[in-house]
Amino acid sequence: MLVIPEAPSLLVHAQGTAVVAVDPAISAADVGASFTVSVTINSVDMLNGYDIVLTYDPTILSCTGESSPNIFGSPNFFVSGHNFCSDGSGSAEAAAVSLAVNGVATSVTLTSPTAVMILTFMALSPSFTTLHISQADLAVLPGPTMPPVTTFDGTFGVPPSLSFILPNATVAPGQRVSKISTGATPVTLKGFIMMDSSNVRAGFGGVTFDVIDPTGADTPIQSNIAFMFPGGTATVTATYDFATSGNAIGTYHIVVTLLRCTTPDLSSCVSGATTQGLFFKLKS
Repeated sequence: MLVIPEAPSLLVHAQGTAVVAVDPAISAADVGASFTVSVTINSVDMLNGYDIVLTYDPTILSCTGESSPNIFGSPNFFVSGHNFCSDGSGSAEAAAVSLAVNGVATSVTLTSPTAVMILTFMALSPSFTTLHISQADLAVLPGPTMPPVTTFDGTFGVPPSLSFILPNATVAPGQRVSKISTGATPVTLKGFIMMDSSNVRAGFGGVTFDVIDPTGADTPIQSNIAFMFPGGTATVTATYDFATSGNAIGTYHIVVTLLRCTTPDLSSCVSGATTQGLFFKLKS
């Protein structure tokens, strides 16, 4: 643990509550794949030093890299020898102090999330785990004193296995051919997906529709995210407006990509297989 320079007293500095958080809050990766998270500090005045510890389950994740950016923006930046990540302890630590210049204490004020620890993990097991901030000691000036801190953990999960069901993707019945003369209203895109029965738990899924218009322009559109049980199916949808293409006359093709998600939040999704759907047309 980094030793913060002692203050005459440890009265709380007159400021709001600082925030230490894992970013992103939700992470996902397949077994054997890697992902990166940051631990950030925000909403703190005159920060002089910090000592932050994050813990994780080393049977589910392996930490393969740790770095600690210099947030103080000066050479008077002391990084303790405690900056590390270890699967042996299932923890990572970042600690640093902004050293005095000519006997005058230095600091930095943070008004937006600023990374103090960047960690790279590899997924070992198809399970869920918490990236828990177990220690968040901050030192602020004058003093230094220790301000109140609120922490926000992160979560990790391996996304479910999904597959397409024929015809993979199309438009709603009666919309395969639209006409400008009768009013080219937006079409409803439909994707057909299944959660593989090999999954050991329920999960979420959706698709990204890429609509290729007659000019060759590609418009990606995300569907809703659906909840599914292993072996279950879902039809997910989105809307495409012909005005996007300037009402281009001709054939529109659909390319569709699976979104494999651990939660309904898009940040938990990992892209899966890509395939072709059925085409639709706009006539004059």
